[in-house]
Amino acid sequence: MNERERIKTAMRLKQPDRVPFWRLLSIRNGIPGGEYPVMIDDLIRAECEMAKRYHFDSVIIYLPGIRENTRVNDLLKAWIGAVGYI
Repeated sequence: MNERERIKTAMRLKQPDRVPFWRLLSIRNGIPGGEYPVMIDDLIRAECEMAKRYHFDSVIIYLPGIRENTRVNDLLKAWIGAVGYI
């Protein structure tokens, strides 16, 4: 089963060959020195590196409206605020 089939199967509440895998909290492992990314550019680079290294089944797609040099904390506050968790 490939990544797409695995995700689709799980979303249909059926049993995939294994649990689909993706992990944002491990993202600091994609940054030299193991620091959490502060800027969106670093977050995207780290996400891509981790996805390649660990063969994630999915990734977050960062919308084109996100500008370079955006601080990750500002982005997370905006996302969380949009769904009412703050």
